[in-house]
Amino acid sequence: MTNRKATTTLTTAEQESDLGIFAPGYIDQLEELFENWIFSMQMESTDTGNCMRIYLEPGSVRDYGGRLTCNDGKPLEVRAMVNLAKMKGWKGIHLTGS
Repeated sequence: MTNRKATTTLTTAEQESDLGIFAPGYIDQLEELFENWIFSMQMESTDTGNCMRIYLEPGSVRDYGGRLTCNDGKPLEVRAMVNLAKMKGWKGIHLTGS
């Protein structure tokens, strides 16, 4: 029996603006967004591109600029993804995963 992790991906369906991971002020906005959370962050290079990985207690989220992902879909991860989408000014989202 294999233990499969669910992957949740949140992408913008329609966006007014997209705050990219290399945009000026991005780190400051992340720190403000997550100021009351236990978190840390680091840049990562993955098979699908560069991202900012935001480690939460528990879980983590990866921000690729126009796409957000998490591994387990834990409530805190999903809440963080929705908050990030709002911060980026996304008007709609498309959720995929199992």
